[in-house]
Order: sequence, then C-alpha cells, then structure tokens
Amino acid sequence: MAISLLQRFANWLRVARDDNRGVALTEFAITAPVLILLYLGSYQLCSALTAQRKVTTTARALTDLATQYQTVSDSDLASVLNASVQIMAPYDMSSGSAVISQISIDNAGVATVAWSRGLNTSARMVGSPVIVPASIAQANTSLVLSEVRYQYDPQGTSIILGSLSLHDEVLMAPRTVRSITKV
Repeated sequence: MAISLLQRFANWLRVARDDNRGVALTEFAITAPVLILLYLGSYQLCSALTAQRKVTTTARALTDLATQYQTVSDSDLASVLNASVQIMAPYDMSSGSAVISQISIDNAGVATVAWSRGLNTSARMVGSPVIVPASIAQANTSLVLSEVRYQYDPQGTSIILGSLSLHDEVLMAPRTVRSITKV
C-alpha cells in the first residue's frame, strides 16, 4: 500500500510537471500589474515634462515680450503677464505665478531691481540685490528677468508622488534701449 501511494504521488508529479494549462494566465497575472504601473508612470513623466516645458516657454515668452518695450506701464506689464495664462494652457496658471523685473547693473557690477510686477505673487522689492551670472553681468546695463513657478499635481497619483514645484527664469537684455523706463 505504501508503494502504491508513492507511485500515485510520483505519477501526479509527472502529470503536474507536464501540464501547461494556466501557465499563460499565471504569467499574465504576475506581469500585468508591473506593465500597468510602467504605463501610468510613463504617462505621468511625460505630463510632468510637458508642464516643465510650458513653464520654460512661458518664461522665455514673457521676457521676449517685455524686452521689446522702450517704456512700460503697469497696464503693459499686466498684459504681458496675462499672456502667461494663454501660454500655460491647458495647465491652470492659478497654480502658478510669474514675475517680470528689470535688473539694473551699476558701474561697480552690483545688480539691483529697478522695477518689478507679479502675477499671482508679489513683485520683487525695488532696490533689492539680485545675483546675475558673471558671464552676462556687464557694468551700466540692464536686463529683464522673468521668473515662472508652477505647482504641478500629477493626475490621480498626487497622494503617492506629491506635487512637483516647477520653476524657470530667463534673463535678456532690452532690445532697442539700454534700459526700459517704467512710467
């Protein structure tokens, strides 16, 4: 009897070893969650990269628009800043902020804020110091600085990943004048 039980168990092992039914289903059950997470992760990564690209494009466009003025008023700056809402679309600019400032560099090479205006945030303080890269800081010149910040919340995974703080800034010299006058 012990031998027949042992033979039955050996036969069952042989049959189980040769039985391929359900292997594909088991492999799919193991790999499907990994593939789904990989797909969703790549979607979130692409979406975050697109948002960062929008932030960079917005900063460049704001600086480009502001540097075309010879004189600028508060309403001109408000119009330029409001363009950021259109540039950032489909991302909601209420989750972000933008600041345009003119930076004046004196003959000693000290850079300070000459004028500033913000959207969804306060402007830089006039007269406050600014660090300008040495490669573009020339005495007795002015630069326009645009700063854009955006709080990106991943769709559906913000609880797991949290939000990302995206930021970019662009410095450009005024195009037609040495310094843009604010009226």
